[in-house]
Amino acid sequence: MTRSKKRQRGGRAGKSRNDDDRGMLEKSDMKNERFSSYYKAQHIIPDEEWDQFMEALRRPLPTTFRIAGSREIAHALNDAIKKTYVPLLSDVVFEGDVVPPPSRIPWCGMFSMYLPCVRLTLYLTRYPDDLAWQFNVSKKVLRKQQAFKKFHSFLVHETEVGNISRQEAVSMLPPLFLDVQPHHKVVDMCAAPGSKTAQLLEALHAQDTATSTSIPPGLLIANDSDSKRAHLLIHQSARLPSPAFMVTNLDASIFPILRLPVTTTDPRRGVKKSPNQLLFDRILCDVPCSGDGTLRKNIGIWRRWQPMDGNGLHRSV
Repeated sequence: MTRSKKRQRGGRAGKSRNDDDRGMLEKSDMKNERFSSYYKAQHIIPDEEWDQFMEALRRPLPTTFRIAGSREIAHALNDAIKKTYVPLLSDVVFEGDVVPPPSRIPWCGMFSMYLPCVRLTLYLTRYPDDLAWQFNVSKKVLRKQQAFKKFHSFLVHETEVGNISRQEAVSMLPPLFLDVQPHHKVVDMCAAPGSKTAQLLEALHAQDTATSTSIPPGLLIANDSDSKRAHLLIHQSARLPSPAFMVTNLDASIFPILRLPVTTTDPRRGVKKSPNQLLFDRILCDVPCSGDGTLRKNIGIWRRWQPMDGNGLHRSV
């Protein structure tokens, strides 16, 4: 990882010219022979499933969001969506088509993550406390249909004040795998723009109540090697103020050893006290990647993709 190179992360590339292509590319035009030839040669899936795989890539990606679990009004907002907005949006017809209302993210199954010498398994039927939602409507509907326009304004406002986090469903999974507890020391190595960082911080504050905020015994360090992106983390953290949160601007590939001052007193004078090394209970490292798998969100990849796109991410020798 080097700061001099511009990088993109899968699912977290942010707004780019790809967003401008949304709605301008017909489904029949979503094809790229170089993409198909390259990934077929990798044998990432059985040949008989290839057409089904490509068809899945052409489906629009739903808009997903979660309600910040550490906020005292989280359950009130959840009830507002369930009891007010879902009924309001349940019978919407726009230009002759029925528009589905917001729904909870329909996770149901076992998710596995393979690490050296260990397999982590997480079984999910729903996001904890049912705080994650999705809806799949076009921007045209959000702009012109009054009920959805009202719902969109509600989401924008609550996002600005920090009560709601716009985040892709797949991005919500890694923090759940880590099962962070309030006493854990945690580091997010490539943290910006900070959606997963916010989840980790909420887990540290799991003991907060509706009337009081706790000071967790644990710690969360959010790091990013890009100074502008690190500054974004600081801006985002203002919505989730915590004394257990720190932002660093370092190269994660050579992240330094951190040492804590000795807190115990030694009655013997002249005895040298060595600082204790800070050891982490959980480490999240969502490293930069080519973003090829974000086709459903960044539709412009269909037109521009070429095998050389990811070469800049390889370490030069």
